[in-house]
Amino acid sequence: MSSFPFPRITMPNLFYNEMSFIRSHLNLTRSEIETNWSVAVYFTSLFLVTSYISHCYPMLNFSKYTSRIQTEDFKASDHQHQHEKAGTQKRRHRRRMTSIGKFSLRSQTEENPSIISFFVVLTHNKGESITVREFDDLWRQRVMKKHERFSCQVSSNDDDYFEIAPKSMESYAREITRNHINLSKRVEHMLTSDLEVKQKLWEVELTTTKIGDTGVLREDRVNTLKKKYEYETIALFRVHHCLCDGVSLSVALGDVADEADKLNSKIQKELAKRRQAASNKTFEAKVVTFFKLFIFYVFGSIFALIIQSWRMANARSPFDKILANSTIPQGCRSISWRQLASIDEVKNIIKHVDKSATINDLGVVLTTAAVSKQIEEHAKNVDEPSRSALKCPSSAHVTIPVHLTGGILLPGQTLGNNIGAFVSNVPLSNTGNDNDRSVSRRLRKTSSQLKEGKQTPAPLIAWKIAKFVSENFPQNVAKFILRNGNAKSVAVISNVRGFPFKVHWLGRPVEFMSAFLPLPPGIPIGVCVQSYDGEITFTVTADKRAVPDADKFADWMIVEYQRLLKEVESKI
Repeated sequence: MSSFPFPRITMPNLFYNEMSFIRSHLNLTRSEIETNWSVAVYFTSLFLVTSYISHCYPMLNFSKYTSRIQTEDFKASDHQHQHEKAGTQKRRHRRRMTSIGKFSLRSQTEENPSIISFFVVLTHNKGESITVREFDDLWRQRVMKKHERFSCQVSSNDDDYFEIAPKSMESYAREITRNHINLSKRVEHMLTSDLEVKQKLWEVELTTTKIGDTGVLREDRVNTLKKKYEYETIALFRVHHCLCDGVSLSVALGDVADEADKLNSKIQKELAKRRQAASNKTFEAKVVTFFKLFIFYVFGSIFALIIQSWRMANARSPFDKILANSTIPQGCRSISWRQLASIDEVKNIIKHVDKSATINDLGVVLTTAAVSKQIEEHAKNVDEPSRSALKCPSSAHVTIPVHLTGGILLPGQTLGNNIGAFVSNVPLSNTGNDNDRSVSRRLRKTSSQLKEGKQTPAPLIAWKIAKFVSENFPQNVAKFILRNGNAKSVAVISNVRGFPFKVHWLGRPVEFMSAFLPLPPGIPIGVCVQSYDGEITFTVTADKRAVPDADKFADWMIVEYQRLLKEVESKI
C-alpha cells in the first residue's frame, strides 16, 4: 500500500474520530488509514457511478425529478392495476402497497408495532360535541372520498396489496362516555395494542369531558377558554404506518379542516416558488446542477455508506444493560407531551446561537440532555459495581427521519410513505461537569454533526434499501435490517410542520394537536417536535424499561431549553 499510485484522499475528521476503537486495536497511523480509505473510495466510486448516473440525469429538470421521487411507487401501483382490469371484481378493487408500506408492515414486531397515534382537541359548548354520525359526514366527505386508502385494508390473500373495503363509520369510530379520561394510558394502549390491518388500517375514539379535565391544555389556557367554552372533545386516532407517513397524515388533517382551501393555497404558493426557481435556470446552470448532483450522489453516497457501516460495526448504546436488567415487561410504553414556546421565540434563540441551526437541531439537543439525565438516574438506582457500567458516554447515535420531498405532496398525488432517515453521532450533555455544560456550544456542535448527514444522500439511500429489502427479502430480514440499521441509536427525533394558524372542524376550534412516534425495534426513545398555530410542542414515546417516567424526561427537556434561554439572554 506504500506505493499507492493515486492521490491520497484526506479522511474527514468525523470519520477519523469514529474509528478510535479500530485505531487502538490495529495500531494504524492516520497516513495508513487514509491510504486504505482512498482505495475504498476509488473502488466504490466505480461501482456507484454506473448506479447513480441514470438517477441523476432527470435532475436537469427539477419538477420532473421531484415528481419522480414522489410517484415512483404509485406509478407501479397504477401499472399493476391496469393489468388487473380483466380480473375478478375483487382484484379490480386492489391497490399495490408501496414498498415502504410493506417494509413498515414486515419489520414491525409484537413489542414494536408500526402504529402512529395522535390526538386532536376541539372545544365547544354543551350539546355541540362531535358524534360518530357527524364525524362520518366530516371524515368521509373530506378525507375518505379524496384519499381511498382510508377505505382500505391489507389483502387477506396477498399482503403486497390493499383491498378497497368500504365499511360503516362505526367500524372505525366510537364514542366513549367518561367523567374523566386518563389520556396517557389511552395513547399508550393505542401505540402498543394490535391493529388488525386485514380489517382496517385506522381507528378513532371520540371522548367529551369538561374543559381542562384531560390535562392536555395548560392551566392558563384553560382559564381563558372557559370564558367561551364549557367542554372539550378529544379525537384520539391511531393509523398503521403501512397506510401512510406523518406528512401524508398532516395532508389528511388539512383536508378535514374548514380552512382546507386556505391551507392548500399555501402549498400551491410553495410549489409555484419551486417551479419558478427551476424554470429560471439557464441550460448552463442546469448542466452545472447536474454535475453538482452527480458529485453529491456519487461521493456523498460513498461517504454515507462507509460512515454508516462503521457506526453499525462499532455501535454501542448506554441503554443496552438497562434494558437487559429491567424487570419491566417488553412492549410497555411511557408517553408525555409538552408545550415548549412560541415559534418566534424558539427561532430567535436559535438565531443568536447559530444562524444555520434548525428547530429540529434544538429538538435533538433537548432530547440528548434528557437522555444524559435518564442514564444518571438509572445509575443512582444500582449498586456501586454496576454504576461504572452505566457511565454516560460523551456522545451517542440518534436517528433522524427525513421526508424526501421537503414535507409536502404534489397536487394530484395520493398518500404514501416517502420517508428516509440517517444516523448521526451527537454529543450528550455532560451532567457531571458544570463547566462543560454550555447548551449553546452543544447546539452548535450538534447542528454541525447533523449537517454531515443532511449533506449526503443517506436518507434516499435508506429509502432505497428499505424498498429493495421489502420487495426481495423475507420478513425476518426486514426486521434484522431495521434493528441494526439504526446503529443502536438512543432516540429517533422527528420534526413535523403543522398548520400556521388555528383551524376548525365543523366550526369547532382545534385548540391542540399532538402526534406520537412508533418506536422502531432497537430504539428506546422517540421524540416528535411539532408546530401548530404559532406554538412549538413535543411528545415523548419511550420504552418503559429505558424511561419509566416520560413526564420526568419531558421536564428535563424543558429545563435544558430554559438553560439555553438564560444563556442567550445573558449575552444579548
